[in-house]
Amino acid sequence: MGACTMCTFVIIIYGRYDGNLGENCNTAYSEACKPVFRARAATFAELTWLILISAWEFKSLRRSMFSLNPDSDSKFPFFKDIYSNRFLFWSVICGALSVIPVVYIPQLNTKFFKHDAISWEWALSIGFTIVFVAGIEGWKFIKRHFHLLEDRAVQRGAWGQGGPDESGVKFRKTMSMSSFKTWASFSRKDTGETLSKSNTQVSGAKNSSMV
Repeated sequence: MGACTMCTFVIIIYGRYDGNLGENCNTAYSEACKPVFRARAATFAELTWLILISAWEFKSLRRSMFSLNPDSDSKFPFFKDIYSNRFLFWSVICGALSVIPVVYIPQLNTKFFKHDAISWEWALSIGFTIVFVAGIEGWKFIKRHFHLLEDRAVQRGAWGQGGPDESGVKFRKTMSMSSFKTWASFSRKDTGETLSKSNTQVSGAKNSSMV
């Protein structure tokens, strides 16, 4: 995400405007600051889209955004999947469209957001948004194909919580609420309660021996 937005800004400033960063562009708008304001507008639009699309992409860290429902028989269930959560769907759509008035409304763009109206820069924003989606989808494909970063049972050795692998409670998955609850109950069982019982038994044996 950061690399995509940085590339957009650099291409506009150094590729199109020869590195012209203007003067005092954080306080006032001038013709000298026009390249910076245009680069900001393109970067702002792109970053907004990347964050919003991430809301769909990160619904699953392994499955493709274009096939989120594993039970669907459709060949391309993308629109059905994203529309299943209508609140999220319309939030993303409205957020994506909100960049247009921010970029084009006079005074609002230059005085408040330090942007300026853009034209060909939209191609960079859209292009790097596609690159971002392709990168995430590619990484998800690699994880699925090579079975990377999958949930696996925790191996409990001699130094683990509670003893050898063959006895005690088994953890089914890592980094989940159920595993934390199991760990908490298991640790209490094999530390606090066991120690209190053993201390009671030892004190009882001492008292009986003294009698």
